Amino acid sequence: MTTFDDKEKAAENKYAHDREIDFKVLARAHKLLGLWVAGKMRLAGAQAEEYAKSLVMADLAKANQQHLFHKIKTDLLAHDVHITDHDLRMEMHQLEQKAREQVAG
Repeated sequence: MTTFDDKEKAAENKYAHDREIDFKVLARAHKLLGLWVAGKMRLAGAQAEEYAKSLVMADLAKANQQHLFHKIKTDLLAHDVHITDHDLRMEMHQLEQKAREQVAG
């Protein structure tokens, strides 16, 4: 193998590793978000866990943050919970940062 081949393989490995980390962070963030939303909707225990799992699965199916945002807004309104778009986006951002720290640590 040449030095170029080694560098190319290292770059491919880094890219794959970075994508794996991104996936783990996103899944963790959506679980945290799901538990937070479940709390707002007064769900607890198995119901809260199931709701959190549904957000993770919904995002994996659609791979779209906007879809997830609208699902959450709809679910909150269905439970008569009113949160501004800004506050929900801020919570989503904060939980993603928390997830990134958890995955890194």
